Amino acid sequence: MQDLMFHQFDHVILEKSGDISIDEIDARAEKLGFDMHADPQLEYFLKVGIGYRKMVNNKMLHRDAKPCYYLFGINWQNHWLYGLAGAVHYSDYWDDVVKKHESTLQENEQELVKITEAIDFNFNPITLTYPDYEPMDKVVEDIVRQKESYSFLNMDAVEHKLWVIEEEEKVREIEKHFANIPQTYIADGHHRIESGSIVAKKRNEKGTSPAEAPHNYFVAIHFPSSQLRMYEFNRLLKDLGIYSPSEFVEELKGHFDVQVSEEPVRPREKFEFGLYIEKKWYQLKYRHATLLGDDPVDNLDVSVLRKEIMTRLLGIIDFRTTKRISYMEGVKGIDKLVKLVDRGDYAAAFTLYQTQVDELFAIADLHEVMPPKATCIEPKLKSGMISRLLS
Repeated sequence: MQDLMFHQFDHVILEKSGDISIDEIDARAEKLGFDMHADPQLEYFLKVGIGYRKMVNNKMLHRDAKPCYYLFGINWQNHWLYGLAGAVHYSDYWDDVVKKHESTLQENEQELVKITEAIDFNFNPITLTYPDYEPMDKVVEDIVRQKESYSFLNMDAVEHKLWVIEEEEKVREIEKHFANIPQTYIADGHHRIESGSIVAKKRNEKGTSPAEAPHNYFVAIHFPSSQLRMYEFNRLLKDLGIYSPSEFVEELKGHFDVQVSEEPVRPREKFEFGLYIEKKWYQLKYRHATLLGDDPVDNLDVSVLRKEIMTRLLGIIDFRTTKRISYMEGVKGIDKLVKLVDRGDYAAAFTLYQTQVDELFAIADLHEVMPPKATCIEPKLKSGMISRLLS
């Protein structure tokens, strides 16, 4: 576990598993039908997969003797956050018990499908969330009172803890409470869960896989909604289109109340935005929120910014491919935004109020999707703390 302090899990595997011959790699590639000449990077992932299985067989990775759950804890900004981790059957995803709020890109999915087939194990859990449920909270409180099974600091000196929950009575109690939670929601990992489900379907189509086969499960960590931290993605604009900076600010007044601010603007409520341009901060408040209707996507702050500024004023329509906008996680603060604008890399920056978890729930329940970069969600489990073979 301590090796994960400073290294990615794949690097740890290749360092610890010993030599892997080209014959081993070729044999694995042939079995999977991979063309190594068409995609040379697959050799790396095949090595990782072979190395992982060697570490399992040589007992260099601890394999739990019986089915169990895990409780993950992280000291996030001096506040402990906890989530329960375990394996989830893909049927929950296919049957809309695990709900999504983002669309995925087929190109990214297919790339992850190849990687998953090559390595043949789960090591990067999907982050799921659900509305707070008091009986489950009490289970977590009881577990936290006990000594953790593992603990370590990462490179940023953030403390992580992991409890192995293997007592049959406690496992049954957790399963009973999960049965009373009607659905969970993907907080992070839409591409990974979709690509994993494609791998599962492909293997099931061969007709020899039981429903309980390992590839039909993904590893997930479940945080109650109060244990998530939602952050905004702030925006950086490469240019102002046809407008000068003063003209741009003037145009904004058609839909926003605009005031100069002596301090950096960190929005504290919905429909409030900050604009940094030409070494000045402006506070913007949207005036037409009552006209947005009931659609939860239309009511997102990112949707208002897109509609009223990015599209109406700047003519940006395709937000997935445009090079005129860059994004920065709100958790990184706004000092870097200011620096990038001041040195001329960007013409302006917008700060936003973070999307709320209830908005995420409402959008997923309606089978709608959020715009790109609508929210940044923490915490995320350190890759490799929990892993699982797919065959």
